[in-house]
Amino acid sequence: MNSILLMIGPFEIIAVLAVIVSLFFSSLYLVSRHEKGRNYFIWLLLIIFLPILGSVCYLVKHLANLPSQKRDEHANNVL
Repeated sequence: MNSILLMIGPFEIIAVLAVIVSLFFSSLYLVSRHEKGRNYFIWLLLIIFLPILGSVCYLVKHLANLPSQKRDEHANNVL
């Protein structure tokens, strides 16, 4: 069991932290641009207190609410 923990190296730790930090800041940026009033504070609290879950939930919500043309543009930019 202990040998599984030893298989995680510094590269994996840095990669996971980079993904978490990028999720956190990208969701904060999108919340600040697209949400107003009470929704802004609710999403902000959710993202701050549950960074991974809150960020993923907001990004899914944001992408689901995009019009289909913009959603296709975002998908093409990612690929």
